[in-house]
Amino acid sequence: MNEQSATAKQMAPNDKKSSRKSVALTVGSWFYDENRPLGPRGGFGQVFWGWSADDVEVAVKRLHASAESAAHRELRIAEDLVVGEFDHVMPVLDAGCDVSSGGYYIVMDKADESLQDLLDRDHQFDSRQAASVMLEIVKGLLEVKHIVHRDLKPANVLSHGSAWKIADFGIARFVADATATDTLKYCLSAYYAAPEQWLHERANGATDVYALGCIGFALLTGQPPFKGVSHDDLREQHLNSDVAALPDSVTPQLRTLLLSMMRKAPASRPTAQKVREVLEQILDSKEQAGLGSNALAQVAAKIEGLNAANDRQASAESVKQKERERLAQTGRLILDSLVTDLKTEIQRAAPNANFSKGQEISLGSGVLRLPGNPHKVLAPGLFPQSGWDVVLGQVIALARKPQQNHGRDEGYQISSSLWYCKLPDTDQYRWYEVNYWGAFRNDRFSPYELTDNIRDADVAASMVMHIYDVCWGPNPIDDEDAAEFRERWLTMFAKAVDGSLRRPNTMPLRRHYWKDGQY
Repeated sequence: MNEQSATAKQMAPNDKKSSRKSVALTVGSWFYDENRPLGPRGGFGQVFWGWSADDVEVAVKRLHASAESAAHRELRIAEDLVVGEFDHVMPVLDAGCDVSSGGYYIVMDKADESLQDLLDRDHQFDSRQAASVMLEIVKGLLEVKHIVHRDLKPANVLSHGSAWKIADFGIARFVADATATDTLKYCLSAYYAAPEQWLHERANGATDVYALGCIGFALLTGQPPFKGVSHDDLREQHLNSDVAALPDSVTPQLRTLLLSMMRKAPASRPTAQKVREVLEQILDSKEQAGLGSNALAQVAAKIEGLNAANDRQASAESVKQKERERLAQTGRLILDSLVTDLKTEIQRAAPNANFSKGQEISLGSGVLRLPGNPHKVLAPGLFPQSGWDVVLGQVIALARKPQQNHGRDEGYQISSSLWYCKLPDTDQYRWYEVNYWGAFRNDRFSPYELTDNIRDADVAASMVMHIYDVCWGPNPIDDEDAAEFRERWLTMFAKAVDGSLRRPNTMPLRRHYWKDGQY
């Protein structure tokens, strides 16, 4: 029993009754005293000393969600958790929303202490003791295997009736559904959260296996596997760092199991059933195994360490790809907004312009081809000479049709590359416009884009001599520069429409080329 609980028990009955608060839930009415917490405030709620209507002591958990924030969402605790009898899951007596306060509550039997209480007292677990506790926990996971816990940690593993039992099934999912994302991220039990939770991906049984592996590590070392001092530190460690070394006293079989449970990729972790079988084998094995068996177990543990490192590397690459795709999606949304605003302005100024089903807009002698939604995400490192980190590339192009009264006039076109990238010495990804020209060539249609010529675009933007050079840019075109981007292309489109768009006389381009028609 922790010190807080012991102090609470010493209070006189009259004292506890004087500060009771009542809640009416699905099954009946309950009371709790918010001046008598049972343990510290957790990510999803806080537990208080409570009583039933007939004064039987219970634990009442008040969740960090109100009827207003949850939009009157029903707190769905599986019926079998309320009425069922389990060996390793804490029974739920009642759950729901209290109409008078608008708060959500769960009522459970009162436990003796949590696994976290033991860790806080520096209780030492050897390999067999840790395996025994882990076996009880995994049995609890399997008793309600249709529910993913999502918040498994030592504070949610309670001593009750001479067994270790899991509490708080269903709470994490409810709070996740009822809480804004920017608030929810701080509800993660960061020391035990699986990589997929940090990436806001769907949790499954492998998520709880990862958390159980972290619990096992904490039982054997006194601390969770990662010890970052901030939310961001812990995210980075769970996603990309190797697990710290376990003490030499940990048996090779348990070491191998824990490393496999804490693999980064969910699909590579053992199932809860497999974890149970291995733990039972560890506990059923003789204290003194033969030399051959010990040697094989040691080798197996080393191999699992290598497997875990390889898994970490593969997972790190997967995380980078996912993060780059999310970055690209942001770029797509920004570009779509830029294009939409440009289309809207053309429709307003020239309602007689012809908009094709694609991205072309034509009027008079002018044809403007707007950038589409770029699907291809460019890998990092494709611009080594310039040092640009380019995520997406697209093209905007403008053509003037040949003029019938100008002899051999073949028309003219100008185009620019649009790059969503981070330039050297900047800390933000933005859309930039760049166009190029052949520094050692007389290109009739320069300046032009090089979006599909990655190597040439890279070298042109660097200090290296090359047949291509940057003609204009890079100029940002989003955020505060979006209006200038629209004005530039509206002006150029107007020139193409009336037939006055011509190739500039000097390269690189001067800024007035885009504004006053001087070439």
